[in-house]
This record gives sequence, structure tokens and C-alpha cells, in this order.
Amino acid sequence: MLLFTGRNSICTQKVLITLFEKGLSWDTKRVDLFKNEQYDPAYLKYNPKGVVPTLVHNDKPIIESTLICEYLDETFPSPSLVPPSPYDRAQMRLWSKQIDEGIFEATREISFSAMFREKMRNMTGEQRNIRFNNVGDPGRSARFRSTYEHGTESPMCFMRLRHSRKCSGRWTRRCPMAANGLSPMI
Repeated sequence: MLLFTGRNSICTQKVLITLFEKGLSWDTKRVDLFKNEQYDPAYLKYNPKGVVPTLVHNDKPIIESTLICEYLDETFPSPSLVPPSPYDRAQMRLWSKQIDEGIFEATREISFSAMFREKMRNMTGEQRNIRFNNVGDPGRSARFRSTYEHGTESPMCFMRLRHSRKCSGRWTRRCPMAANGLSPMI
């Protein structure tokens, strides 16, 4: 088994906990997120989303940390990390869903900013554009751009599909989300 990991990746930590708890052995390939290695065409063949972690087992890539954990538990059933009763399994899945859709979604922008803002500021404009253009997902690209472009001039711009407030006039002109038809909340 080969696990592609990223430094400080919360999602990678979930998979590592599962691997340790099951007593499995694996090889690790670190993907340097600061050097854009997640957008390398060779890596994108494994994970088209350009995120970590990715588990490769029997030459087949498995992506998304929760799905990787479920795959590991089903493929290597002993010791089982899944409760025996249907009710308890539903509770386990609810907890996992809350992590994926609640905590991760709520902290993703702040985590990205904390990890990448200074590195983005130290890049040349050309390097930043290469990074932004490699992202592929317009929403993610807009979030990344907002982390750099709004910098210290304004609170971080959070994309909201349903919003209660629009960008002020000065940000609407410069906000990459507004330019893409998305409305941020600042």
C-alpha cells in the first residue's frame, strides 16, 4: 500500500489513525503542498481533485479520507473499527459526516490561510498565477486567490453560495469570487 500524504493535512491524519489502529504497514509518499506537487500530472492521475490523502492499494487509487478509512476497514476486517450494531454504525457515520461536512468545511479556509498566506505573498505574480490556474475547481481557485488578494486589507473573504450580504463596492471590483459570479461575505 502507498499513501500519498500532505504535511499538516487533517484528512491525512484520519487515515493514519486508521492504519495505525488496524496495525497495517504502508509506504508513504509525501506530497509537498507548498510546492504545488498536488497538481503534478503524475499525481492527478491518482487523485484528479489534487488533494491529499490518496491511498493506492493493488494499483487502484482510493480518494477521500472517509472513504479510504471505510475501504481499509472492509479490506482488512480484523480488527474491525466499525461497531457491530446497525444503530451504532449509523451513529459512527453521523459522526464522520459531521467531521467531513461540518468541522472540515468550517475550518478549511482558515487552515488554508494559516498555512499558505505568507508563502503566497512571497511568490512572484507569475508563480501565484501558475498555482491558481492549476487548481481546476473554480470555487477552490477563487478561495485561494481571495486568501492572497485580500491579504491584510480586509477580513478573509469566505465564499457563500447563499449569502445575506454582498461585497462592498470596493471589493466587488477586486474580489475574484464576485468576478466569477460568486458572492463572498466579508
